[in-house]
Amino acid sequence: MVVSHKALLVMLGSESISASRALELCVALARDPVTLWVARLLR
Repeated sequence: MVVSHKALLVMLGSESISASRALELCVALARDPVTLWVARLLR
């Protein structure tokens, strides 16, 4: 699963997310898509 940095920013609704956090989320999403929704709830 390939997610561009910009697409990830749009999904998270945050332009201030760091590149390292985006990469971390991409890795998590590759393992478990539900992680995205958990991250949104905890934001």
